[in-house]
Amino acid sequence: LGKVADVRVDLRAHVRTGDTLALIESQDQKLAYLLAIEKVKRFETLERRHEDLVRDGGMGLDALEETRNGLSLARLDVERAALSWQRTVILSPLTGTITYQDIRHGEMLSQRKIFTVESLDSLFVRIHVPEKDLPSIVVGNLAELRHFTSERPYSAFVGLIAPTLDPESGTGEVRVVLTRESASQMTVGYFVEAEVVVDDRENALLLSKRAVLREPAGDFVVLAIPKVPSDSALSTALRAEVEL
Repeated sequence: LGKVADVRVDLRAHVRTGDTLALIESQDQKLAYLLAIEKVKRFETLERRHEDLVRDGGMGLDALEETRNGLSLARLDVERAALSWQRTVILSPLTGTITYQDIRHGEMLSQRKIFTVESLDSLFVRIHVPEKDLPSIVVGNLAELRHFTSERPYSAFVGLIAPTLDPESGTGEVRVVLTRESASQMTVGYFVEAEVVVDDRENALLLSKRAVLREPAGDFVVLAIPKVPSDSALSTALRAEVEL
């Protein structure tokens, strides 16, 4: 137990093994040091008084020498107390990110957890994908994770696809690994929405399923355009055959 003298890090800060997180000072050792200082001051005052008495002939040199010896011993006590009054240094046990912090400058500490340091190099999210969609996912696919605390998505990628299915749900586990930058901003235990990119094509046109007509003669896309003057050669709707 003791008083928080200094807090060196903030929540979600990246730290290395051995970095100082906080300084705690022992109140008992601090009190002993302050009492030793007061003892020295009393002996210094007494020494000056006895010196005046010796000059005036009201006291012998033996009494003054005894006072000076007491002053020397008091100063030694201050040095010992200063060495004993060492601030407890709280160090990071590993390289990682501060994911929990409950400590404030100047407060008296009780027996409780004040820091959690976690290595987030392999922070991941488990998602469960239906069996029919698993073949379209491969390790390395890019992904985005969203949480209501942030307007921007967190960058990630597919790091592992489980080789077996859950017999009850018929889904397979896919682990989506956060990038280091995203992991430093994420809190363990969050529930997120995950979006995995399964294909990336250039010069592709994204269509709504409702716009595609599948007929025996072929697949068509229906395009709707605004009404135009009657003398225009354009019609109000047209069909265009496309390759799907």
